[in-house]
Amino acid sequence: MNIKPILIVKLGRTLKSLQDSQGDFDDWIIARMALPQDKFQNVHPFLSEHLPDPAEFSGIVLTGAHANVTENRDWSARTAEWIPQIVKARVPMLGICYGHQLMAHALGGKVDFNPNGAEFGSVKILCQPNYQNDVLFGHLPPQFDAFVTHSQSVVQLPHGARVLAKSIKEPVQAYFFPPLTWGVQFHPEFNQKITAAYIQATTQKLLAEGQDPARLITGLQETPYSHTVLKRFAEIVSNKR
Repeated sequence: MNIKPILIVKLGRTLKSLQDSQGDFDDWIIARMALPQDKFQNVHPFLSEHLPDPAEFSGIVLTGAHANVTENRDWSARTAEWIPQIVKARVPMLGICYGHQLMAHALGGKVDFNPNGAEFGSVKILCQPNYQNDVLFGHLPPQFDAFVTHSQSVVQLPHGARVLAKSIKEPVQAYFFPPLTWGVQFHPEFNQKITAAYIQATTQKLLAEGQDPARLITGLQETPYSHTVLKRFAEIVSNKR
C-alpha cells in the first residue's frame, strides 16, 4: 500500500537566532507529530515553489510566518487561492498562526490587527461549548495553556466555521471548518525558549503597547496539552488513509 505523505506548507522561516540551535517551523511540527521524517514533504510558497495537487497528500499543515495576511503578498495570495482545493479534496488541513489566519481569509473570513493588541507569551486557552465533539479538540481539557506570538487575528470567521477555543484577548484561538479543516492561532509547536526569543525580538512593539516583555518572559510555562494538538492531527490523518 502506497501511503501518502503529509505536506508542510512553510509560509516563512523562524528567527535567524533560533535556526541554528532550535531548527525551524517544520522541524518543530514534525517533532510534535512524533512521526518519522520520511513521512513528510515540504513546499515553500514564499520561495515561489509550485503548490502541488492536494490529493497527493494524506494531510496538510500550514505554518506560521513573519508577514501579515493583510499585506496580501504574491506568495500568500497564491496560497490562499489554493486552499479551497484542499477543502474540496477532503484532505485534513491544519493552519497554525499565519496559516490559521490565511485559511480563514481564503475561505471567506476576515483577518486584521487584533483590536485588543498583540498577544505574546503563554495564555490560558478556553475551549467553547460542545468542543468535546470535535475530533481534533475533543481530547483536551476545558482550559489549557498555550504559547502565542501574534498581532493579527481572525476577526470574522468564514460562513460555516465554528469557534472551538478563545482566550482573554483573542476571540478565535481555534476553529473548525467542515469537513476536515482546523485553524489554531496559538503555537502547539513552540517551547519556552522559542517563545522567549519572539518576545525579545518584539520588545519595542510590546513596550509601545504598554506591555511588559520581561514579565511575559518570566511568566512563560510549559504547555503540554497544546503540544498534543499536532500529535492528534497526525492520528486523524493516519486514520483517514
